[in-house]
Order: sequence, then structure tokens, then C-alpha cells
Amino acid sequence: MKYVQLNKTELFVSRAAIGTDSIGTYIDETESKNILDSFTEFGGNLIDTAVSYADWVPGEKSRSEKLIGRWMKEKHNRDKLVLSTKGGCPNRNTMHISRLSREEINSDMDKSLMNLGVDYVDIYFLHRDDKSIAAGELMEILGELTAAGKTRYFGLSNWSAERIAEAEKYCGEHGLNMPVVSQIQFSPARPNLECIESTLEMMNADAFDFYSREKMNVFAFSAQAKGYFSKLDMGIPLSPKAQSRYDNETNKEIYKLLKAMSADYGCSVTELVVAVTASNPEFITVPIIGCKNTEQVRTSIRGAELEISAEDTIRVLKQGLIVHN
Repeated sequence: MKYVQLNKTELFVSRAAIGTDSIGTYIDETESKNILDSFTEFGGNLIDTAVSYADWVPGEKSRSEKLIGRWMKEKHNRDKLVLSTKGGCPNRNTMHISRLSREEINSDMDKSLMNLGVDYVDIYFLHRDDKSIAAGELMEILGELTAAGKTRYFGLSNWSAERIAEAEKYCGEHGLNMPVVSQIQFSPARPNLECIESTLEMMNADAFDFYSREKMNVFAFSAQAKGYFSKLDMGIPLSPKAQSRYDNETNKEIYKLLKAMSADYGCSVTELVVAVTASNPEFITVPIIGCKNTEQVRTSIRGAELEISAEDTIRVLKQGLIVHN
């Protein structure tokens, strides 16, 4: 596995992160641990989770974090990992009501540490934004968590470029640590905006230019577009989510381009989808891979290890960017 140092940090992370929203629920505990084992055996070290992951399944809360905590305790490998988690997500039945008070953020942070069985995480994200709250107020809270040693760095998930700029300006003016990474929906595919949940933030042309100027690190979720290109290539029916979110004429044209490129690079379309995002020459981009079994881990890691030319990478990525969000 190849590694990259995140800008403005001391963290060296694998070129792909493992996403864990289905760990311990849709994927049972045994297979979940097999997936985590495979990811680390292949050299992956960046694990991305959230206090709210898997809470959409009835029953015990925070099952993703708790399973990761049990797995780390069994493997004694916390010191070999870069651990990223998130808090401040609205409740799923009231997504329009934010949970970004100081009390809620601190409570989510402490729950995550307890669930994971750790004293600190490497990166802590606010999972959503609330534009009615001044960005500076939220930066002060995140700064307190950093000062308390609960997280080494912090990031912003599903924040617009404009709000990140506002946050950076406040931190610069008040001598606070800056957010070091943005987590945003980003893949070679162009999403159907009308089918995307309204609190999610997607990469668009303006945001791409912002990250390019700022050289800000990006963790890309939905980096494989729900398997859209892979399933097209294998002739497998699209899942309802992939169909509604990504099936459009632009993506059919992008698939043709990926198919031709896969022959040039001697890889599968599935591998190329990960490779293109990981090879972004404009700013560090770490695709978060979603894997249901160990073979999918192996395929995704092979993609992360590929080097795609800057010209080819930009040609694919810019074709999928929405010009106006």
C-alpha cells in the first residue's frame, strides 16, 4: 500500500480509507472483523467511522464504533492506525434539526472515545453543518477538544467550501488550529441532485477549485458511486440507490471513458474508479471504500495502489463535476 502525508499534519495515511457504516449490522461481526483484518493486512491504516453509524438499524446504538473498539482491543493495533470519527449528526428522523451545541458535540466525542476504547482519535469531524451557527463558534468547540487531547486534528464533513473558508478565516484571526480535512461526497460519477439527501455536500466545480487553491485534504465518501460503474461493467442490475442517484447520460459517457482507460492501464473498471480519485493531482484525496467482503477489499486496495496520469485523472473527474450546486 502507498501512503500520503496529509497536508498540515504529521499523519501518514493509506491511499484509501475503509468506510464502516455497515460494519456490525448489515455485515455480521465475523465478516466485519475479516474485512478490517484484510484492510490492514494489505497495508490500509485509515479507518473512518462515526458515533451514529449503523443507528439506522433498530437495536443497540453506535455498533460500528463498538465493533471497531473490540477489534482493536483483540489486535492490539491502535498505534498502527489513523482513526477518524464523526459527531454532531442530526437524528435520522429530524435531519433538518441540527445537533451542534457544545453539549451535544462534547457528548458525542466522549461516547466515541468510550465506544472505541481509546483516549483520543486522530481526526474528529463535525458530521454536518448548521449555517445558522457562526463557523467561529464551532471552531472554538473543536479547538477545545484538541486542547483537551481528545483529538489530534479536526475536520468538517458535509460543509460547503464557503463555510470552510469562513471557518479558516476565523481560525486564522483567532490563532486557532485550522480544520485539516473535508469529508465530502466525491467520485468520478455525477450524482442526480434531486435524489441526494439535502444535508449532504457534494463536490462541484466551485468546490473543486477551492480545494485546489487551498490544497486542503479531502476524504471522499461514496467514492465508488454505490458500485454504479462496476455493476455496469459486469452487467449486474443496479441497486435502487445506484439507479436513483447515479443513472444518467453523463455517467454512461464516463463509463465508456473508464472502460477504454481500463484497457490502457491493465486494470478493471472497479479498480480504476478508486484509482482515479486517489490519483487526483490537484489536492490530496483519499477515497473511502465501502466493502462487503474481503475480495472487495482486495480489489479496492489494488485500485488505490495504481498511479493514473494527471491528464487522465482530471479528464475523468472534471467530466463528473456539477458546475452549479
